[in-house]
Amino acid sequence: MKYYFLGKRPIYLVILKICKLFRLRPITQLLLYLIEHFSNKQIDSQKALTIICPDPKNSSLCHNEINPKFDLQIIVPVYNVEQYIQECIDSILNQTTHYSYIVTIINDGSPDNSRNILKQYESLDNVIIIDQENRGFSGARNRALENIYGKYLMFVDSDDKLADGAIEALLNAATTMNADIVEGGAIYFNNQKIIRRVSHTPEEHLQLLTGFPWGKVINSELMKKVHFPEDYWFEDTIFFFLLFDMAQNMAQIKDVVYYYRYNQQGITSKSKGQSKSLDTFYLTEQLLKDRKALGLPFSQNMYEKFLYQLRTNFYRTIFLKKVQLPMFLESCRLKNAEFNLQMQQNSD
Repeated sequence: MKYYFLGKRPIYLVILKICKLFRLRPITQLLLYLIEHFSNKQIDSQKALTIICPDPKNSSLCHNEINPKFDLQIIVPVYNVEQYIQECIDSILNQTTHYSYIVTIINDGSPDNSRNILKQYESLDNVIIIDQENRGFSGARNRALENIYGKYLMFVDSDDKLADGAIEALLNAATTMNADIVEGGAIYFNNQKIIRRVSHTPEEHLQLLTGFPWGKVINSELMKKVHFPEDYWFEDTIFFFLLFDMAQNMAQIKDVVYYYRYNQQGITSKSKGQSKSLDTFYLTEQLLKDRKALGLPFSQNMYEKFLYQLRTNFYRTIFLKKVQLPMFLESCRLKNAEFNLQMQQNSD
């Protein structure tokens, strides 16, 4: 599809004025750049994006088997974490709780000594260790989700750890509040030094929680038809775009349940300037298709989340100068294709 962009002076003057009014300086700078270099130029936006980074084209839709023998199943993907993995697993197994739980550990083709460390847990009745060739974070989590054994699910990253009493606090809240998703507080740390603490005011019937999979318990029924889309960065977006809208009730508790280790090699840090960060747009497009397949409404609330996601996409790709214009144009196409008809029907 061919586009013409900012061909009339009054249009971009209005946009620039809005950006300045809301102090959106990076966006203002971007628009100035686009005006200078692309005004009245013809662009094949889809082709431009594909050249920079191809779309993995993997859906989040699937079918997982659920056979809840335990109150909770904890899923831990393992890759190159030999200095942290024992502390992580011990923090899970040392929980004091009256709830039953099983730990599924996926050795995702880890080339370091992680697998040897895991041998000490092989004989435990509530631990399952699965070995597979490397499939990344999504592929590791998805392997465990193929057979779900818990009424609730929890995801723990293998360089992090659970706080004492985390399982008891989260499942107590899930049971008492009849909540599909319960989120607790977290401590962010590095080298045993606490960097910041995030706590919540206890509240239920929420529309949004943080978009991370960790620090929560999730009703496993929510993931009967959904898993993490593979080969994408930012796969956690399924919470923001799908799972939060699938949940009937969500809640937060004040208890700190999770210790999150700052990782300089994480996606957030290493994605800056990488062409693979364009996945953030492709994933937005794919999850809109998945929402439609799941029958989730394109409501005013979803429209606002879509706009928020566009802002997130912009900041994730801010160092990819060549991608900003085509991504903006394709985002406009998404908005027109997915929301205009629905919003028009809602207003009739």
